[in-house]
Amino acid sequence: NNNPEGTHHLLHNRLAPAQAARSIEVLVLDAAGHYTKAGAEVRVFRPGTRTPLGSRLVDTGSGYCSQSAAPVHIGLGRDAKVDVEVTTMGRAGRHVTRVSSVDPATLPRHVLVVKAKE
Repeated sequence: NNNPEGTHHLLHNRLAPAQAARSIEVLVLDAAGHYTKAGAEVRVFRPGTRTPLGSRLVDTGSGYCSQSAAPVHIGLGRDAKVDVEVTTMGRAGRHVTRVSSVDPATLPRHVLVVKAKE
């Protein structure tokens, strides 16, 4: 920080490893595979339902003297599988991509990549 009175906090997850790993990251890419879908909405639901577990906007410009992470990160608690819904805007309007029964434990580093249509 350029302010001598400012601070940067470092958080450490102290949950048991099995519990700490219960999360999913959703990386939203544009049609060309670039990380440029700022404003995309990511929602995570219990599988086969509309019961929300979490939601976030893809944000590429926030942070305190830093840059926000491109993937959306959502903790899952006890849920093993989830449905993921991503809403993006393009020239043709609103587009919703839904991926059902995602098991984060089977994804590389718990990251689901969703590529927007346009």
